[in-house]
Amino acid sequence: MQPWQVLIPQIGHTDEAEIRFSSEEMAIFAKAQELDYMHDLMLLALRNATSLETFRQYCIMRKEFQTIGPKPASFNGQIGSAWLTAEQVESLKQYTIPLNNVAEGLEAGLEKDVNLVRAVAERFDKITSKYFGLEKFMAISLPSDEELAAKQVPPDNIEANSVS
Repeated sequence: MQPWQVLIPQIGHTDEAEIRFSSEEMAIFAKAQELDYMHDLMLLALRNATSLETFRQYCIMRKEFQTIGPKPASFNGQIGSAWLTAEQVESLKQYTIPLNNVAEGLEAGLEKDVNLVRAVAERFDKITSKYFGLEKFMAISLPSDEELAAKQVPPDNIEANSVS
C-alpha cells in the first residue's frame, strides 16, 4: 500500500495537539540564559504547527478524493478494496500522487520531530530545576521507540492495483 492509503484522515481537530509557549514561559528560559533551549522550543512549536496544518490539508484532500474516487467493492476489516483497470488507476493519479506526496512529507519529518521533542523533554527538568533552585522541578518522560513501535499495527496487505 502507498502511504496515502495508510494515513487515516481525522475529523474534528482541536487545539489540544498544538504546542505553544507563552511569552511568560519563554521569559524563564531567557532569564536562565538558555537561548539554545529557547530556540528548540520555538522550533518545536513551529514544526508542530506546520505538521498539524499539513495534516489538516491532507484530510481535506482525502475527503475530496473520497467523493470522486472509486467506492470499495469489498472490505477486509476496515480496509476497503476496489479493483481498477490500468486506465482507471492512471486517471486517478492526479489525486493520488499529491496525496502520497503529503503523506510522505509528513512521514519524512516525523523522526526529526520526535527527536526534537525528546531533546526538549530531556533537558526541561535540569534547566527549570537549576533556574528555580530546586532539586527536582518536573521530569517529562516519553515512550521509547520500542514502546511506540509496539503500538503500531501494520495494515493488511492489499494488491498493488487496488485503491482504498
